[in-house]
Amino acid sequence: MRLTSLEAGKYTIFAEIIKDKDGNDIVGVLDELKRFEKMYEKHIKGFAALFTRFSISGKAGQPAKVFHLADSGDKIYEFIKGPLRLLCFFTDAGDAVILSHCEIKKGQKLSSKALNRARKLKNQYHLDFKAGNISIEAQP
Repeated sequence: MRLTSLEAGKYTIFAEIIKDKDGNDIVGVLDELKRFEKMYEKHIKGFAALFTRFSISGKAGQPAKVFHLADSGDKIYEFIKGPLRLLCFFTDAGDAVILSHCEIKKGQKLSSKALNRARKLKNQYHLDFKAGNISIEAQP
């Protein structure tokens, strides 16, 4: 798994580098946010402030209205700005989160499809970590 740092401090926020349909490296979650940019520009810009604050104080420094546990069983968390949700999970060391993907919340709870996508990335991260297949790279 290839990761890039979006914000770093005492805590780090990582996102996965993937290949797009043309074979170019992209940061998957940032590419998803670009698709929502016209409708949710203010909310997307608000994530940058959340990330900065999170990098300084971690989970403890975040109000529940902007960062909380979305699935207690698999410890999937979400950053919240308006209707946008960025799902993530903590690394084993607890000093970083890895962003999974962006969802637009339409109901009271996130869909099982959204949570399953985050679970799948978390499981892949753990497999790659145990195999020594995690690389940290500059943003493409």
